[in-house]
Amino acid sequence: MVSTKWIHILILCVVGVCIAAEQPMLDYAPQVSSVALGSSVQTAIPEESKTEIEYVHPPSPAESTARTATVTIYSTSLPYPPDRVGEKEITPLIQQLLAPVVFVYNIIRSIVSRIFRVIAFFISPFVKTASLLLTMLVFRPLILMQYLLTALYPVFFFLTIAMVTGICFGAVGGWFSEVILGILSKSAKPQAKSPEPNHKFNLDKFRMQYPMDSEAEDEWFEDEI
Repeated sequence: MVSTKWIHILILCVVGVCIAAEQPMLDYAPQVSSVALGSSVQTAIPEESKTEIEYVHPPSPAESTARTATVTIYSTSLPYPPDRVGEKEITPLIQQLLAPVVFVYNIIRSIVSRIFRVIAFFISPFVKTASLLLTMLVFRPLILMQYLLTALYPVFFFLTIAMVTGICFGAVGGWFSEVILGILSKSAKPQAKSPEPNHKFNLDKFRMQYPMDSEAEDEWFEDEI
């Protein structure tokens, strides 16, 4: 369904086109067409629009009679002189034909510009707030960190080199200490003694070789203990 707002806009456009089509184009300012000395220009302009001025030139010392010149002034509403009307009159005709299109274009442009102006009016507070937060939370900390890194770069570089050097020397020193302690502990370790003879015996095997009653066996074990 088409909303009533667009129907109203379409009606306004149609009315504007009709008004623009009925309005005539503005007449151009009158201009002087041409000047003819001693002769007249043959044009299709009405006689009442012509103005003839007779000018008498004083004779020179070498001439005996004076020269007469007639100046004809054409006052018309045409944009160009009469002798150039045929080749230049197409421009106003094109302008007259394009006048409704230009009028509709101006209406549409004004409507669209007003719509975008209203949208920008409502969005501008959010854009300003977002830009302010972005500046305060992102750009300023980054700039501050850049200044700090630029100022403290030698200190950071020295501490990094010291840390890497300490780790390397500490690891190498610890490895050497472990190796030296291992060698010394091996050299100071006493030799292993020969195993003592095992006096334990198998009771079952002994009973088979030397059979005894239970009382004599208990007495013998008590004596051994």
